[in-house]
Amino acid sequence: MIWADPAIQDLEAIADYIALEKPAAARQLVEQVFAAVELLQKFPRPILKKLGSVPTDLRGLPYR
Repeated sequence: MIWADPAIQDLEAIADYIALEKPAAARQLVEQVFAAVELLQKFPRPILKKLGSVPTDLRGLPYR
């Protein structure tokens, strides 16, 4: 899987902010995000509604 630099930076910033008060929650969040992305890699079709749908401007492209 390939992550866009801004996506990784945003995730790190969010985790850093949460970790100020709750380090374990920050780790859990990052783990959950990576787990969800792995599911999207295995099942790229939007059949798993809990993972969201493909935005209209990304339809037909290999991005989620």
